[in-house]
Amino acid sequence: MANPHVCLIFRSSIKVTPEPTSVHFIPMKSLPNYLQAQRKRLALSQEEVGFLLGLNGMNKGDKVCRDETFAREPSLLDALAYEVIYGRPVRELFAGLHHQAQQRVAERAKVLSFRKVRNADAPRKQTIIQLAESASVNHKHHDPQ
Repeated sequence: MANPHVCLIFRSSIKVTPEPTSVHFIPMKSLPNYLQAQRKRLALSQEEVGFLLGLNGMNKGDKVCRDETFAREPSLLDALAYEVIYGRPVRELFAGLHHQAQQRVAERAKVLSFRKVRNADAPRKQTIIQLAESASVNHKHHDPQ
């Protein structure tokens, strides 16, 4: 054994520790997607995933590679197919994009609350307020600054 230390890699951190049973999580910002991690978890090749997505041609893995490396955002149909293939919800597979969308909606809801809440009925008013409040709540949970 050349090195008694073990490097454990997790979705949220990398921690070198002398004992493989000792795991420490260091929170970090979400990646735009976790497609590659899920593909590797299932021991599938990019070519195989491309086939499962219904891609044709000899370079099926190229599109999967572009999705994994953030070179493109897959279509809604492809995102749903990734959910079926990997058995994980789209919001987990694309956690960074989900967080980004959540923040944008919450910010727009704040603006909408100033415009519409005065004249809105109770259920609509409550929905707008909850969406607006989610910006500050989710921002605290996802940004470790």
